[in-house]
Amino acid sequence: MIYTKDIKDYINNGSYNNDFKDIVTKGKTIVNYELLINPNKKAVIIDIDETILSNLPYLSKQIHLNDVNKLCQWQMSSQCQAIEPMVDFYHWLLSLNIPTFFVTARSLQLKEATLDNFNKLHINTPNIFFRDEKKWPIPKEFKIAMRKEMTDNNFEIILNIGDQPTDFEGGYWKRALKVPNPFYIESKLPWHKKSGVAA
Repeated sequence: MIYTKDIKDYINNGSYNNDFKDIVTKGKTIVNYELLINPNKKAVIIDIDETILSNLPYLSKQIHLNDVNKLCQWQMSSQCQAIEPMVDFYHWLLSLNIPTFFVTARSLQLKEATLDNFNKLHINTPNIFFRDEKKWPIPKEFKIAMRKEMTDNNFEIILNIGDQPTDFEGGYWKRALKVPNPFYIESKLPWHKKSGVAA
């Protein structure tokens, strides 16, 4: 996938940001409802790439998305942009004292750069689970294991947010929200039609 005119238009005409805002609104509704039911031991999980941090400065240069090594090299520069609707949602969760965790496919070697990137964007220092590539060569298996670990520690994951279908495989969450990612095309449907709620 490269940065096509359709992707550029989707981002630049405000549709991408508006779709994100719609997802955040749904997220607040879910969280408020769950807190009314039972406020104890609730947790929210958020993915990082294309969910709260955007790699757009890199991906917009006609570079193929599947070149993972070059993408990781660029991420070491801590230049990802903030996806503001999700940043606002994250800080809203913190204001409610809801334990919020980032479970990412990013490897341990990106830990320092990622924390630096969060700091540059004035995002409160998060709880991040980074992936040990030797132990977890397959990202989705790592994410499943981390959710299971939280569940084993008596957290109820009321909301799991990510941008790819693999972010939701394996369960251990009550509700899920898939945010739009124009760089990851699953079908010919419009991007906003592929984001939404899973019960």
